[in-house]
Amino acid sequence: MENWIKYSNQKIREESKNPEISIGLPIYNSEKFIRKRLENILSQTFNDFELIISDNASTDDSVKICKEFMEKDSRIKLYVQDENIGQFDNYNFILDHVLGKYFLWIAADDLLSPKFLEKNFNVLEADEKIVTSVSKLKMFGEFTNILEEKRNNTFFKKIENKIKTRAAYMDCFPVSGKYNDRVSKFFKKCRHNQVFYGLHRTDAIKKCKVTKSFLGQDTFYALSLLRYGEIHVIDDILMEVFDGGDSRAGDMIKIVKMTNSDWYGVIFPWIPMTLNCKKQIGMNLFLKNSGFFIKLNLSGCFSYMITIFRILRNKINSNN
Repeated sequence: MENWIKYSNQKIREESKNPEISIGLPIYNSEKFIRKRLENILSQTFNDFELIISDNASTDDSVKICKEFMEKDSRIKLYVQDENIGQFDNYNFILDHVLGKYFLWIAADDLLSPKFLEKNFNVLEADEKIVTSVSKLKMFGEFTNILEEKRNNTFFKKIENKIKTRAAYMDCFPVSGKYNDRVSKFFKKCRHNQVFYGLHRTDAIKKCKVTKSFLGQDTFYALSLLRYGEIHVIDDILMEVFDGGDSRAGDMIKIVKMTNSDWYGVIFPWIPMTLNCKKQIGMNLFLKNSGFFIKLNLSGCFSYMITIFRILRNKINSNN
């Protein structure tokens, strides 16, 4: 028995006609952003797409707002979960319902340039070697503004802000060449690669589907895609990413509780991703790029220490 409800408007588009692009939008209590987000998506210059929204049992007016837009635009398909299935399963739910030749993940609080779909679509159509096309990104929001301010801080506050800055850093870089070279280049340059939010070939991204939640899935997706082709980066800023998400706030304990499902992943936050990457690329490539994973796991432990220090500091300050 299905535990979700589908809403759609098929007055304009025949459901049997597959679109060129599928856009996946998972939401939960997103009424603050969703109206602006939908207006942004529907203003794309490239219009042969379907928008798949999966609402994860929101308790606010998110569904009401989505239905309002759906009644006006047949490209929108809305699924409403009967109960909260978790962020990870909500993402996979959308991937299972994709019909388009190309696929794009988007978040409820991020914004696309009007030509994002058009420019990335043209790149993929022109070169079959490219599996993913993305643009340069920039962040916006209160957190980014604070990090850009020059302030006098204590030693530990400076360290904490450095950790947060690395968590907030968004980078995209092109990756080409033979498979082994692509993997090595990826690990050499990767910090927090936002290829996850690029436009992907649907057949490839479905082969990269993750079945168990762990920290760093976006990076793992990017690595997995390299098996099927190259990554292209358009030299224009076509996406703005909101900085208010939990993964960009620098609270390692909170992030790990949300993502890692294995007990050892709670203690050693980057071990699950490390093991998955080893399985994906094989032992030889894993050993060749072991320096990346050593630094990654050490940074995870250090982030834990900073988070614990901040919690203790806040408790001490609250008692004074």
